[in-house]
Amino acid sequence: MTEPRLLEVLPAARFWVEAGVGLGQAGKLVRAGFPSLESLKSASRDELLAIPGIGNVTIWICEQLLGRRLPSVIGDWQAQGFSSNAAAALAGAGIDSLEALARLTEGEIAGLGLRNPDRQLCETLLGRRLRETPVPPPARKRAPEAERAIRALHQQVLQQLAAFFARTEEGPVTDEDPARLVLWEAARGIESVIDGAPQGLDLTIDHPATREALHEWVVRHHFALRVLDDPGDILISAHTPEECQLRVYFEYGRWFATWLKLEVDESQPEVRRRALILFETGRQGELVETAV
Repeated sequence: MTEPRLLEVLPAARFWVEAGVGLGQAGKLVRAGFPSLESLKSASRDELLAIPGIGNVTIWICEQLLGRRLPSVIGDWQAQGFSSNAAAALAGAGIDSLEALARLTEGEIAGLGLRNPDRQLCETLLGRRLRETPVPPPARKRAPEAERAIRALHQQVLQQLAAFFARTEEGPVTDEDPARLVLWEAARGIESVIDGAPQGLDLTIDHPATREALHEWVVRHHFALRVLDDPGDILISAHTPEECQLRVYFEYGRWFATWLKLEVDESQPEVRRRALILFETGRQGELVETAV
């Protein structure tokens, strides 16, 4: 199509032609939804290069007009070390950051066509192995009021059970005391229906909700009254989380919890007096804690 004819059909193309863009490329930009410099401000280099017939020369002219380089997800991934094919696959799938990459499983990354070197680079950048299975959505929870009522009942039973470990004028109650075993069975039964470890947490990013969930889990699992496996026995912590300086934190791409074990003599080195736990996600999306 001649220039007069094109400018009659697409008068907006005149701006690009006068800016130095070729006639054919000017028409392609307008047809792709970029009739002016203003419309180009939110575009990326990748979008423009995806337009058939638009090349680096046209991109260079656009960048000169804007006074800056156009952003490029593909270029960003290539700068991280990915091959051009892998960078294009990630950008095409809308994966534009390490946070987005962290949500993919090994199967999803393989489905994008990434070969072993690029998949290994994913693990290097994330600082962990790729998840083998998708993390299931969090289980449907009870109404908060019902959950609080069940937990309150559980604590009442545990407190009554804990009373058996306090010495009285008659002396401690024996292990065989039937009331103690009944309370232990009741507490264990209630505990089986209480929501357990949180599911579906994204442990690859620092988020206040994750910190709160992990803090609650540590307090409930390590400081609160809790039945043990031996019939009639319970865990009774001598110190509160505040006294032990419990801290849950995100560092080096991982979640940790630490506190002082005040029951250990102060003359011992701190490494023996401090508990340190690493949180990880299991194969089924469950929370796994490992003593470090």
